[in-house]
Amino acid sequence: MLADVIRILVAVLLAMAIILAQLFYGGLMRTVFSIPSYGLLSIGGVLGMAALFWKRAVPPRLPALFVTLLASGYFLWRSLHSPGQELSLFYTFLVAACVAVYCLFACVLTTPSSRYVFVCLLFAAAVVQVVVASIQFTTPGYYWPLPWFSEQIRAWYLKPDAVYLRGHGLFLNGNHLAWFLNIMAFLALGIACLGRCAVWAKVIFAYLAAVCIAGTVLTLSRGGMIGLCFGMVTFLILSLFALGVGARDRRLVILLVTLATLTTALGGGYFLFYKSPTVQARMSRIAEDTYRVTLWPAALRQAQLEPLTGTGAGSFTQLSRRLRDCNSDYDDTFAHNDWAQTLADFGFIGLVLLVAALLVNWKSGLDGFLNALRHRMAVSSRPQSNSAAFTIGSLSALAACSAHSLFDFNMQIPANALLAAACAGMLANTGVSSGSRGGWLPRWMAGLAACAAGVFLGLLLEKNARAEHLSLRAENALILKDAASAIQAAELGLEISPTHSRLRLLLGEALLQSAPSSDQPQETFVRSVYFLRRSTESDAEERWNQLMLGIALSSLRKSEPARIAHIEAIRLDPGNAAVHEYYALFLEGVGKKDEAMREYEVSLTLPGTQFASQRLRALRQQAAKAAAGK
Repeated sequence: MLADVIRILVAVLLAMAIILAQLFYGGLMRTVFSIPSYGLLSIGGVLGMAALFWKRAVPPRLPALFVTLLASGYFLWRSLHSPGQELSLFYTFLVAACVAVYCLFACVLTTPSSRYVFVCLLFAAAVVQVVVASIQFTTPGYYWPLPWFSEQIRAWYLKPDAVYLRGHGLFLNGNHLAWFLNIMAFLALGIACLGRCAVWAKVIFAYLAAVCIAGTVLTLSRGGMIGLCFGMVTFLILSLFALGVGARDRRLVILLVTLATLTTALGGGYFLFYKSPTVQARMSRIAEDTYRVTLWPAALRQAQLEPLTGTGAGSFTQLSRRLRDCNSDYDDTFAHNDWAQTLADFGFIGLVLLVAALLVNWKSGLDGFLNALRHRMAVSSRPQSNSAAFTIGSLSALAACSAHSLFDFNMQIPANALLAAACAGMLANTGVSSGSRGGWLPRWMAGLAACAAGVFLGLLLEKNARAEHLSLRAENALILKDAASAIQAAELGLEISPTHSRLRLLLGEALLQSAPSSDQPQETFVRSVYFLRRSTESDAEERWNQLMLGIALSSLRKSEPARIAHIEAIRLDPGNAAVHEYYALFLEGVGKKDEAMREYEVSLTLPGTQFASQRLRALRQQAAKAAAGK
């Protein structure tokens, strides 16, 4: 009885962790957005210790567990030893959280009832997501039903004059929503076709699958549609396997029911496709992508810098700025290909371990799927099995995710990465015993790993949560031009975490913003330079730190150090117009007007210029007047 209560509690905690992450932009880019989710996962991970005392519980498969923990250990080590404090912390949290979810599904959430609780909560979230996506699909502009927790995210995504007729739900982008809906669609299909539940419940799950597939179409995500197709092919092949195992006297009936379920699910998506010219136009260009193909070569070049271990977790964000072969007004935070970015950030070792973990877990799930069917056929003439239902859904979902990851970066989105880890955990333990002895070893390994991940998350939260929250407050205040509040929040955060790189940057930038109106501008500029210089020490590859340092040094009339900082900012991001503009402004300030004009001309060849054309025009007019005066 107690074991069932713990399982249900853990299932609720994990589902709510994923839902909370979805509410905060999917946890994208900032650790602070996932802190509530990580808190719930920390509690769930500690509860995983209970699995050590469940001697009758079905243990996970040792090969899948061992390879996954090995891969996770490497990713965690590489994240902890990566340049860039902010990115290192983000991926350390993410890897530890995925380990906790995987191990909890492998050793705690092994019963159908606990897994039903988990997926039903997520199905409720999926329905809400699709409702919001349908409003976004039919409403011009960027419809967002939640408060904007981040002013920076608002500035990036909320464009007043933009026409953005794509469904993205409570995610920032439709590609992220498509990943979530694809996984939920295959879990619903698995339950509808093979689950041991009442007919009315199967009808509801079939309807939910149709809703999720229709929602995927609303996202206009080409990667999502490709993933959906791969998942559907996998689901059909596994369905034929299920018919081959048993139900000889009912194969035709079961096949017809399966096809009817698939037809119902696909019908919703096709109806939307048929009725919407927007969807048809988007899907007709499914092979046309001029943006992603410019990012992938940069990831391959980055991989050549450190082929074995990679350049560090999340380092594509910074290194791609000088490795890409075209100029773009987008700041390419991700490679839009999880496989390529894994190779670039974590090296050949990381990519091999990730692929090995995926294949071993998929093989484990396939074996468990067949065992579940045989076990069911031994006691009944029908292949319906809850274990088989969740397993076929997870197998198809991971197949879809593997294909989708070729075009997007959902494994960098905590809400989606956690859900993928949950599917992998279901494959590591399908809930049906394999009949092998020595089950205590994998059960203890998974239980201790879940508990260790939970404790580790708790320690990370205790050390970083407050500072990350204050960092967000300071950033919001700075963007809203409230320098005093930004300074107050950043100083308080640095009292808690004196070496926090982003807080140093924000404090230096806020001091720079407030210096002209302060009582002691010279002292304020000096403090700004101090904190900006400290931020460049811990984030040497971040061009914005160097740019702000150059501007602050210029304000102190330290020409040579300012010039060095501006040149370094250009080296780190030569295709960014702003670094050239501000360097030209610096040159103009020190009297080198000819060089300034040339630098302004360079910035005008790049996308995203702000004031270069006005300043260049003014300098040319001054030069013309000077020539006329002579």
